[in-house]
Amino acid sequence: MAQISTDKIHLAAMELPEFNVVGGSTPSQAAFTIRQRVNVEHDPDLTFILISLRIACSQVGDDGSTQGASGIFYFRFFFTVDNLRELMVEAAGKSIPQPQLAATLTSIAYSTARGILWARLAGTPLEGFALPIIDPMRLLLESSQEIAAEEKTTQE
Repeated sequence: MAQISTDKIHLAAMELPEFNVVGGSTPSQAAFTIRQRVNVEHDPDLTFILISLRIACSQVGDDGSTQGASGIFYFRFFFTVDNLRELMVEAAGKSIPQPQLAATLTSIAYSTARGILWARLAGTPLEGFALPIIDPMRLLLESSQEIAAEEKTTQE
């Protein structure tokens, strides 16, 4: 199995097609519920890997009910990897990035999204909201399980 080298990974483009903040002001010590999902895709020619990250957050009150400000954010990160073909594996009849590559790219995308949100939320009702530090492998696993469950429901 080929080794992942960060000097062979390049962020080619980033899009933020959805950035919505709604609701009133949020106290600086507000608690939030956060739903996040990541999806990893690649083009047929293996010229790039797309990491899509969807984040939804809502302020919650002491009783656990949603109140105050909320936001929905959708990021698309396009990466090129110089030795991408060497870093692909077969799983369930499909060619996918090896898990460590998917985790590395997810980590880069998530950390970049954290910084972008911190800056872009300044002056909004969500000012001060920060994405938590996460385990990218866990986020990938949970997201893939959610996607598989949705696909199964759609097929029934």
